[in-house]
Amino acid sequence: MLRVIEGDLRALSLEARRRFPEVKEAAERALQRLRIVHEQLPDDSSLSAQASAVASSEEVLLPFTLALACKSEPLVLCALGAVQRMISHGAVPPARLPAIASLLIARAQTASADEGSLLKVLQTVLTIASSPALLTTDTAVAQLLLLCLTLQQSRLPTIKSTASATVQQFVALLLELAAAEADVDDKGGGGEGGGGG
Repeated sequence: MLRVIEGDLRALSLEARRRFPEVKEAAERALQRLRIVHEQLPDDSSLSAQASAVASSEEVLLPFTLALACKSEPLVLCALGAVQRMISHGAVPPARLPAIASLLIARAQTASADEGSLLKVLQTVLTIASSPALLTTDTAVAQLLLLCLTLQQSRLPTIKSTASATVQQFVALLLELAAAEADVDDKGGGGEGGGGG
């Protein structure tokens, strides 16, 4: 996983090299931090250990969040792909979800957002929805659902249908999560409160 993130950072740095120096510099710092993380982990470390180490370092996510705010579609697409991969591996801390949700919303509302980047935004929302550890704040969940509902109003048929499918999948995943939590609550506290008197 560390090699994948390293590749994403190198691609981002290369894409940003002239027009977006702050993104390039942040990517270079993140690469240095990633090397330190790699050196600190044992050679046989699990994917979850690698993800935890990356998640604990804000420097690794920063260049991607900076790139999401740029007006360069290739840079944004590179960042969205990387953020998706990091989320799917559990390498994004839940505390960063509100910021990522805000960036996705801003990206979708940008007049220059093309069909490709809007589809990538929707894919990222679905990746977040598939990661229960990130769904800790109702506000971020509501923002992401609202984003999908807003994109259902798009004039582009592909975006409209993809947003509709994303809403359905997101809600289904939320219901599964709620049912799983209810099962845990029932099993853990089934004997409480039973004796009236």
